[in-house]
Amino acid sequence: MEAGFSSNAATPAPAGSQDLIGTVSAISSSLMNEVSKVIIGKNENLRRVTVGILSNGN
Repeated sequence: MEAGFSSNAATPAPAGSQDLIGTVSAISSSLMNEVSKVIIGKNENLRRVTVGILSNGN
């Protein structure tokens, strides 16, 4: 480990987080499936745009 950083790998996520992760995953998969029907062959770009949208550009 580097100075000032600690490993959070052993810390379990709160129960509500797992539900949120599942919901966001389902929404992003659905969005990708629908948009990829119109924009063909640009899956990596679509993934990046989806991540940007879901993270509010951060």
